[in-house]
Amino acid sequence: MVLSPHSTHRKGELKMTTYVCNFCGGDHGATECPEELCFDCLKSTCQCNCPGDRISAGEALEVLDDKVWEMIPAKDVDALEAEFDSSRPVEFYAEVVNRYPGFPSWIRDLFQTPPDGDDRIWNASRKYGAGCVFAFETLLKSSEQVRELVDASEDEEIYLVHGFGRMPGQAVDRYTHHAWLEVGDFMVDCGTMYHHLTRLDREATYAECDVCHTTRYTSQQANRLAIETHSFGPWEEPPAGLVLAKPE
Repeated sequence: MVLSPHSTHRKGELKMTTYVCNFCGGDHGATECPEELCFDCLKSTCQCNCPGDRISAGEALEVLDDKVWEMIPAKDVDALEAEFDSSRPVEFYAEVVNRYPGFPSWIRDLFQTPPDGDDRIWNASRKYGAGCVFAFETLLKSSEQVRELVDASEDEEIYLVHGFGRMPGQAVDRYTHHAWLEVGDFMVDCGTMYHHLTRLDREATYAECDVCHTTRYTSQQANRLAIETHSFGPWEEPPAGLVLAKPE
């Protein structure tokens, strides 16, 4: 049985995490938006005949950055900088826009309050913190893209791998659970470390990140476990004595 993104099996419905892009409404974080945006209103489809040029999501975030900082009282700057790091611009903008009055409607429209009962992820920079979901979703929906990325043949198995490692800058004795794909001599990060599909040399990355306690799953095994557990992982308990940087 193949698990689809919206499969229903026995006790409940198993769904992929769905995001709402601030710019185009697509299933991705705003910093990942591939659409061209209107310079004047920052929407992907301009409804008001704006004469402005088209810009990228990155350029749109620069426009927002200038506008948002103008509205923040000087006394609040340090606290906001401590709360939001530079990798979470949209979460930061959404908080500021909803906290302080005076923003024009075209900016407020970009940071809507999620409707009641809507379980999608709103106001996110990217698909954060769900490595197991990213890897499973990539295996399920983008295997051809993975094969092309690593120049693998149709006969080579793509494995879903769960394991533990130390990310750059992380304490020497603390590990984080992670999930990725492996094909031949390569591993493919599915957006957790580098925000896009990235081909990595498996041996070098294992050494650099001190990867340990790995478990490999074929696509059939991963599908079966996802259905049985109603979860995309992790499916294995952390090894005794391994100090985790944070729970997944």
